[in-house]
Amino acid sequence: DAADNSGTLQYVRVWHGGAAISADNEINGITFGGVGSGTTVDHCEVALNVDDGFEFFGGSVNAQYLSTLFVGDDSFDTDKGYTGKLQYIYAMLGSSGHHAAEMDADYGNAERSAPQVMGATFIGSASNAGKSGGHDTMMRLREGTGGVFGNMAIAKKSMISAIKHDRCFATSARVEGTSSGELVTQSPSAVAQCAAASSASVSPN
Repeated sequence: DAADNSGTLQYVRVWHGGAAISADNEINGITFGGVGSGTTVDHCEVALNVDDGFEFFGGSVNAQYLSTLFVGDDSFDTDKGYTGKLQYIYAMLGSSGHHAAEMDADYGNAERSAPQVMGATFIGSASNAGKSGGHDTMMRLREGTGGVFGNMAIAKKSMISAIKHDRCFATSARVEGTSSGELVTQSPSAVAQCAAASSASVSPN
């Protein structure tokens, strides 16, 4: 139910949470699973969480004024066909955060993710190495996601990208123009790693 109302979450702070239950099964700060647009979410913060800050598994819930500080993995994570709107979101990475945002879906599923992010500030850390040395970008757009992104300020450490969009990285295993299971942009300049741009619109292919 895209218009599901799961209640209200306002002025909530979650600190020092999270744990790894088993391999690939961790507890996020706040997790939304199939939550609809009738739900009210605003002015929430996750800090010093072991894994992700906010994770959206599917659903269409809209959220405003979300803040993450020094989480252990991704500050904002969207997956499984999430199509909601996020506005005025803030992430400050510490020494071990992976990405400020990681967005994807299941490539084999016709239900694509398509978040809309308007008004975001992502602050990196010069000492950040990420999970197992994997801090390769501030914002990672992966398989099965599209979306619209605008009015974003990204402050990153040197030698990493602000936005990583795998369609723009040709390797021996993933070559531009081939079926790679990754994203396809509407134009070569749609994402910062392809060419400089202040906003991006990505088709969910």
